[in-house]
Amino acid sequence: MPEISLCGNTFTYTLKLCKRRKTIQLKLTAYDKIEISVPAGARNFDINNLLTEKAQWIISKSTRLKSISEMSINSSIIDGCELLFLGRPYKLKVISQEIASAYIELKEDNISVNMPTAMDNGKLLNSFLINWYKTNSFQILENRTRYWAKHLAVSPLKLNLKDQKTRWGSCSSLGTINYNWRIVMAPPDVIDYLVIHELCHLVFPNHSQNFWQLVAKNCPNFQEHRTWLKNNGPLLMRLFK
Repeated sequence: MPEISLCGNTFTYTLKLCKRRKTIQLKLTAYDKIEISVPAGARNFDINNLLTEKAQWIISKSTRLKSISEMSINSSIIDGCELLFLGRPYKLKVISQEIASAYIELKEDNISVNMPTAMDNGKLLNSFLINWYKTNSFQILENRTRYWAKHLAVSPLKLNLKDQKTRWGSCSSLGTINYNWRIVMAPPDVIDYLVIHELCHLVFPNHSQNFWQLVAKNCPNFQEHRTWLKNNGPLLMRLFK
C-alpha cells in the first residue's frame, strides 16, 4: 500500500474509482489511513500534490481519530467496559445466572446484561446489546419524531432504522425518514437536532438557506450539535462493527 509523509506523520492511502462521483473526495478510514475517491474518468492528477495541499485538514482529522482510538469508551464489549447511551458512559455488567432468557437493565450507572448460564458467550452478548440499543433507539426516535412533526406541522410517511456507515439520517421524496440507530448513543439534544434536520427536509428537500433557517428557528444551537456529531461520530460508529 503506498505511503506519504505529511507534517512528520506517515499515512497509507488507497485509490477508489467511483462512477457516480464528479469530484475528488478524501476520507480518513483510520488515523493513519486515507481513502481517495475519484470520478471513474479522472486522469492526470497528482496524488502527492493533492494530499500535500490538504495536509492541514488531514492532520486535524487524524489527530481527532487518534484521540478517539485511545479512548476506552465504546472500544470493546466485555464485562466492565464503558458504553455510551444518550451521551453518557455506562459500565457494562455481564451477569450469568440460572434464568430462562436474557434481559438487560439500565440501573444507575450500569448497563446490566443478565444472561442464562448456558448462553454465556461473546456473540450472543453482542446480539443482545445491539437489539437493546435498536429497541431504545426506535422508541426514542419515534417519540421525538412525533413531537417535532407536530411542532413543524409535517407528516412523515414512515420511520426506519438503518445501520449506515457514514450517515445519521435521511429523508426520501416520499416522506420516509431513515435514522442511524447508533444516534441513541448521542446526547438527547443531538438526537433532537437530527430529528429536526430530517423533518425540515419535508418542507425544504435540499440544504438551501431557507432549510437552514428553518432548522435554526427550531434548534438555535444546531451548529453545536452538528459539531458534536462531526467530532464524536467515529466514537459511535466503532461499536458493533
